[in-house]
Amino acid sequence: MSRHRHSLAKRAVRPPGTVPVNGEPSDLPVRITVIDYDAAHFEEKIVDKISECFPFRDTETVTWINIDGLGNLKLIEDLGKCFTIHPLIIEDIFN
Repeated sequence: MSRHRHSLAKRAVRPPGTVPVNGEPSDLPVRITVIDYDAAHFEEKIVDKISECFPFRDTETVTWINIDGLGNLKLIEDLGKCFTIHPLIIEDIFN
């Protein structure tokens, strides 16, 4: 017999794909860096809004979007909608 008891009742049950909200949003700033490149071109820039990443969506280049800080839940959800990122992946980002 196991000496350890595992209680599932203590864990909050959320449907899959639900982003966990841990308290208040962080006051820390969120920094978005976009790196766009191919064999002949390289561009790196810091943007203020997710909407500034939209033009990179339909290009033939490789685009890397790096987000430092996860305090802005809406920003991450908007990014997921824009780039059709599955809700389970968005949930994994926050866990």
